[in-house]
Amino acid sequence: MSEAQLATPFQLDPRAVVGELPGRKIADLTLSIGPHAIIRSFSVIYAGSRIGAHLEEDDVFLAPGVMIANDRHPICRDCMRGPTIKRAARVGINATLLPEIVVGEAALVGAGAVVTRDVPPRAVVVGNPARVIGTVDQLTHSRSYLERTG
Repeated sequence: MSEAQLATPFQLDPRAVVGELPGRKIADLTLSIGPHAIIRSFSVIYAGSRIGAHLEEDDVFLAPGVMIANDRHPICRDCMRGPTIKRAARVGINATLLPEIVVGEAALVGAGAVVTRDVPPRAVVVGNPARVIGTVDQLTHSRSYLERTG
């Protein structure tokens, strides 16, 4: 593990990897994890990352297999900036979030979507590239669906 500034308390699930060295050289390998952050199993947090306080506390849901890119120009070491995911946003399984985009508050990114531009708050996006098909307020499900899942 790299040099780290680990505030306590924070929760680290047993299968999480923290302090993994990145594949490229970066000037500062200091890893900072803020208080009350929750790092779940199978997460990989690289040296040089800064995780804020209350990492899980904004009701964001990332399904398994979500890919988050942080380099618009893979050969440029100075312009890395990942996406921003706002409060209560949900990202479906195997979705890809490209660098610098913003997933708006309470938005829903469909499974397998490739998000290439900002997602408005409360929007539902699907496809490659992701496009808005409606709002989360328009989503419904039938009572029979709920009865089948019991």
